[in-house]
Amino acid sequence: MGTYPQDDAHDMLNLLRQDMREGFAQQREAFDTRFDALDDKFDSAGSKLDALVSKIERHNAEYAKQASGIKTERRWLIAIAIGVAIIAGITVSEFVVVSLPAIIRALQSGS
Repeated sequence: MGTYPQDDAHDMLNLLRQDMREGFAQQREAFDTRFDALDDKFDSAGSKLDALVSKIERHNAEYAKQASGIKTERRWLIAIAIGVAIIAGITVSEFVVVSLPAIIRALQSGS
């Protein structure tokens, strides 16, 4: 078995350390690259989610506006129906009180 001079062992150790540092640096760079790509994907997903939430909120606002308009229209229709019913009620009651007795008398006198 041969003996190695101490300088050769020291140089080999330094080369090994340098290789390890370079390997770790490459691994760290690869990890950083993967992490950046993953971060970009999360940012993209977050943007898509924000756009979806905005779309849902806009839809809800439009629906609420339409529902409010429908309620207002319904109230107007009810008010008109009540008004027509009141007017019709007065007309019918006038007919019953004023005209119907006259019609009945005319029919009785004609027979």
